Amino acid sequence: MLGTHLWGWASDLIASIQSGHSFPSVGDPTRIATAFVASALELNVVSGLIVPGVAVMLWSAATAHSGVAAVLVGAALALGGWCGAVTGFLLGHAMHRRHGGAPPRRLVRLQTAVDRQLRARGGSWVFVSRFLPIFRTVTPFLAGYAGFGWRRFMLASLAACTLWPAVFVGAFWWAGASLRDPGRASPLDVVAIGIAATLVVGSSVASALIRRALTPASQEQEVAR
Repeated sequence: MLGTHLWGWASDLIASIQSGHSFPSVGDPTRIATAFVASALELNVVSGLIVPGVAVMLWSAATAHSGVAAVLVGAALALGGWCGAVTGFLLGHAMHRRHGGAPPRRLVRLQTAVDRQLRARGGSWVFVSRFLPIFRTVTPFLAGYAGFGWRRFMLASLAACTLWPAVFVGAFWWAGASLRDPGRASPLDVVAIGIAATLVVGSSVASALIRRALTPASQEQEVAR
């Protein structure tokens, strides 16, 4: 049932990309604004776990009808993501100063994993976590809560928020361009489509695996019953 639903959604998206009629024009700022807001919300601990950031990025990049539009989308995603990460960091720092002690109960299990990585890898973990579902949402908040150095956080987060959309937007835009003009497809276009599909599937699988690893054994037993 889920597979049929996903296949139907993918087919509709491909048809829309090929037709080019279901989305705003290249110059329409709606796509840019949507990309910025979704990227910012995805990296905020309050809204990040419910905002479909990857889906919005796919739509924004794949439906951009020129390289310039794709670059603008990438810039909006990078700036929005960095603003969201900084906001999450400052929120975590403020909450720790006000309340101290452990973070909200729902984040305690994640705090253990994030604190361990921050102590072992520092800014490298801030960079890597941007590419990991769930962790990219909670790491900014928990880094601020843990008193992580703000300069290291800002630099690592800026680098990650710049590279993340560059990879995704590049692959999605190239794949979208190939689908809109299949008659001009080349081996590189096939590679771009394969990379885009791998990024989407890989993100979904990684999210499922991380959620499962973070689920307490008692909850898994209740679900099994």
